[in-house]
Amino acid sequence: MYMFHNQDLLTIPGDILIPAMFDVHYPGSLPYVCGDFRYKNGFQNTEAFKFAIERINSGNASVKFNAGVKLGGIGFDGCMDDSRASTLVAALYAGVYPLENGRFTTPLERFTHWLTYSNGFTIGTASYEMPVVTPGATSPLLDDKTKYTNLFRTIPSDTVIVKAMAQTAKILGFEYIITLNAPEKGARDSLEEFRKYLKAEGLCIGASYEFETDGTMEQLIDYIVSSSSRVVAVFADPDRHIEGLLTAKSRNNAATNIIFLSNRIWSNPMISDVPLNLLAYAERSLMFGMPQVPLPAFRNYLSNKYPNTYHENPWFYQFYQDFFKCNLGGNWKYPSSCLNPNGRPIITCKLVYLPLDILFKLIISGDFDQLLFPCFPASGSFVEDYTVLPTIHAVEAIAHGVHKTLQLKCGSDYAYVCSK
Repeated sequence: MYMFHNQDLLTIPGDILIPAMFDVHYPGSLPYVCGDFRYKNGFQNTEAFKFAIERINSGNASVKFNAGVKLGGIGFDGCMDDSRASTLVAALYAGVYPLENGRFTTPLERFTHWLTYSNGFTIGTASYEMPVVTPGATSPLLDDKTKYTNLFRTIPSDTVIVKAMAQTAKILGFEYIITLNAPEKGARDSLEEFRKYLKAEGLCIGASYEFETDGTMEQLIDYIVSSSSRVVAVFADPDRHIEGLLTAKSRNNAATNIIFLSNRIWSNPMISDVPLNLLAYAERSLMFGMPQVPLPAFRNYLSNKYPNTYHENPWFYQFYQDFFKCNLGGNWKYPSSCLNPNGRPIITCKLVYLPLDILFKLIISGDFDQLLFPCFPASGSFVEDYTVLPTIHAVEAIAHGVHKTLQLKCGSDYAYVCSK
C-alpha cells in the first residue's frame, strides 16, 4: 500500500458522503500505476460530481436536503485499472488508506452508494451487493437485475446500442461484418451481445480483432483491407484507440472505402492535437450513442475556475495545462508557458439580452439553466464529455434516495442524520 499514500483525492465535506471511483488517468505500464492524464472522458466527471453536490447543497437542484444536512463526497482515481481500484477500496474499508498524519480519519459510517465508471470495477463491486450507481458502466452483463440487485444506471446499457447497430446493418444489407474492440471487459461484453443480435438478423462476423492484442493500428487496417468485407463494428471509447485507428486509415490508400459502425460517438476534440482533421476519415461511419450536449449551468460553473486560485480539485491543474496546451510552473510538457492563468478561464460567459417573449417562456417553464449567460469555450475546443450529464443525474438520484431515507428514518422535518 506504500504506493498509494501520496495519491491525490477529491474531498468534499458533508454529513453524507458519496464515494466515487473515477478514471482520471490511463493505466500505467505496470499494474497499479497510473499513466497519462485522461484529458477526455475522465477529468470532467470529477467536476460534474462536485458541481452536482454543490448545487444540491445550495438548494438549486431538483432534490433538496433539509437545513442542517449537507451532501459530500470523496473521489479516488482508479486509473482504468480494475485491480488498482479494487485494492483502493479494500484498503479503504480495512482502515489503512487514506491516512492523514499517519491516522485513518475517513468516516466510513457516512458512506452511501458508490459512484463508479469502469465496467469491470462496477461488475465486481455490484457482485458484492454493495449499493452502486454508475454513470459510465454500459456492459450488457449489468442488465441482469436478479444478480445485480443494488445496481442502478444513469446511462443506457450497450444492449440498446448494439441491437440498433445490428438492425441497421441488416437494413443496409451488410452480410459480413468485421469487429474491432478495446481490450477491456465492457467492450468485450458488448461485442458478445452484438454477436447475438447479428445472428438473430441472419448476419455473420467475418473476422474479429482487438486493439493492442492483435497488432498495431497499421496491421489492423491491413487485416481489414485484405478482407472481403469493408464494414467494421468498433467497440471502444472515443478517447482511446480511435485517433490511432483513423490515423492509420488515413495513411492507407486502400482503406478509403471502410465503413465503421461505432458504439460511441466520435467527436472533436480528439485526445491530442493532430494536424489533420481525422474525422474526415470517418465520413463513411455510423455512430451510435449519446451526443455531448452543452450544459449552460455546468459551463457557468467552470467559468470561475483558475489554476492559481482553485485548489479544491487536485486534478484541475493538469487539466488546465492539457486544455490550453501550455505549461504551469515547473512543467515542461508543452512548448510554451500558460499566459495569465488567473485571467484566462476555460469557459467564457457573455451577457446577452433575450427578447421578452422568450424570457417569459423560460421563466414560466422553469428552465432556469437557459437563463444563464451563454458560455463559450475559451480555446474553442471545450465539449462536455458524454458521461458528464449521467454523472450529474447519478449524484441527484443518490441524493433523492438519501433524502427519502432521512425522511423515513428521522422524520420529514429532519435537521441532522439520526442514528436509526
